[in-house]
This record gives sequence, C-alpha cells and structure tokens, in this order.
Amino acid sequence: DIAPPMINLSKLKVDSAAPILLESQESEEGLLTVRFGTGQRTGKIGAESPFLANQFRSAGFNVTEKTGKLFFEDYLANNRSLRERWMHFGVHGLATAESKKTANGKKTADGKKADRTDDEPFLKLAESETENGRDVILPVSEIRKFKVSAEFVALAACDTQKFNNEDTRFGGDTHGSIASAFLIGGAKQVAATHWQADTYSSSELMKHMFDQILHHTEEFKNSPGGSFVGQISSLKYARWLHQAQKKTRDTERVGKSEGYEHPFHWGPYSMQRIAPAK
Repeated sequence: DIAPPMINLSKLKVDSAAPILLESQESEEGLLTVRFGTGQRTGKIGAESPFLANQFRSAGFNVTEKTGKLFFEDYLANNRSLRERWMHFGVHGLATAESKKTANGKKTADGKKADRTDDEPFLKLAESETENGRDVILPVSEIRKFKVSAEFVALAACDTQKFNNEDTRFGGDTHGSIASAFLIGGAKQVAATHWQADTYSSSELMKHMFDQILHHTEEFKNSPGGSFVGQISSLKYARWLHQAQKKTRDTERVGKSEGYEHPFHWGPYSMQRIAPAK
C-alpha cells in the first residue's frame, strides 16, 4: 500500500479570515451524511446516503442525515462546527472553468452574494427552489472556515481535488482544492476526486468504502475520539479505499453489458491527508 499524499503546512499561504485549526477538537462517535437536494426534493446525486445512514444506525452509531439545503442551514446555526467522526457528501463539485461559468450571483454560506467563487472551486449542495432563486453552494473560501473533527471525509462529487493554479490566495497549488479546504478546516484525511464522478459508480464505491469502516468499528470504539490520526490509521483508510475501488471495478450491473471496469468509474478517488508534525 502507498501512503496518501501529504500537505506541507509550512508552505501554505493562508488569509486571516481562514485560520488553520492545528489543534484537534473532540469528535462525536457517528456519521454525517449529506445528500444533494432540498428538504422536499432529492435526486440520484447522493442516493447512497440513506443506505449509509441505515447501515451505521444498525451498527449502533449516531447518524446525522441531511439534504444539502438542510445541512447548509444547520451549518450556519452551529457556527460552522462539524463534530462527527465520519463525513460523507454526495453532492455536486465544480472547479476552475466550471466555477467561472456558474458561480456569479450564487448564495454562499454567509447568505450573501458570492464575491470570490468565480475563481475558486465549490460544492453545490442544492438547486434553487424557485426559477429566479439562487443555488446553495459552499466555495473553498467558506469550507476553509469549517471547524471539523472528522477522522475521515468522503467527497462523492466531481473534481474535488482540482484547483485554480493562478489563484495566489491559496498558494497557487492544491491548497485551493475542495479536498484540501476540508483538511485546513480540521479533517484528518479526505477521499476526493481528480475528475468527474459518475453518479452510479460513485454511489457503489461509497457503499463499499463505508462498509470497510463498519468492519473495524471495535478498533474505532477503543481509540480516543478526536485524537490525531497517524501513519498507521491513515494507511488503513487508504487501504480501505483501494479495496472499495477494486470491489467497484468488479461489480456487475444488472441489465447492462458492461460494469464499472473502466478506470473512469473507480479511478478518480485518492486519499489526501496532512502530514503529522515531526
């Protein structure tokens, strides 16, 4: 197994509005799963969310299950604090050129008109409920302000490791991606995508990934909540992602002549983490 890539904090450029949370805050033993949509409308994006929620509830874990819009509202009410140990987002991800085309006039996490999302990636949590309304989005500049306790975050969305290399506010490198924004907010490791995520194969991969986690619940229950995840634990998550990718690759699709053998389906995901201090 290969260790997931590490971000060097000493080379990271940070603006004063988005401090890096170097200290760990205590996490809750549970799962947060967010599915694209509003309180009334959902679709195929993030359809694995109810399955994950039921699996973790059956295993005795606390589960917070939200649509994108409801997550957005609760996130504001809780002062950007996310305390679950595992997090899953089945939403839309847009980066660089896509962001420039779609972000103008969208609603950001502070409820104001987006002023910087035309040159930064963002998560799209829900479509507008009215013809002239605004979509619900979270740009990188907002995600960096999260107070995250998660040991693992799964971003089942397109292009969550892409970045704008001309954006000097984020160091002009991968620190401007959606995945690294979660790391800066406090997440220990993030599974994210290098290209578009197919709705169906991503759903399959997420089910396999979180099934791997559930098979190791005793280890998690016996470890201290909120502690920094070191090399061994990081390698386990990377190994479980690899296993989930292989299982997705070998999945047969009912009524289809082809499965998910092509790397497009299982290949976009890789693990990102922050290197522990020496």
